[in-house]
Amino acid sequence: LITHAEIAQMAFAVALLVGLSMPLVVALFAIVPRLRSSMVYPSVCGVICCLCLFMTALAPAGFQYWWWD
Repeated sequence: LITHAEIAQMAFAVALLVGLSMPLVVALFAIVPRLRSSMVYPSVCGVICCLCLFMTALAPAGFQYWWWD
């Protein structure tokens, strides 16, 4: 149970960092002409990470804080 909580915490931390850093990555892809054609991939990744965090925030408090009991 403790290992599962640590893995889940690490996964959400990575998703949060990726979601927050994605505007910078998309801006970099928009500035560099060779990367403009591939800008859809980091955009989709950022949207999915933010959607994941948003959907987790909608969960009941008992689900979000189950390991604190």
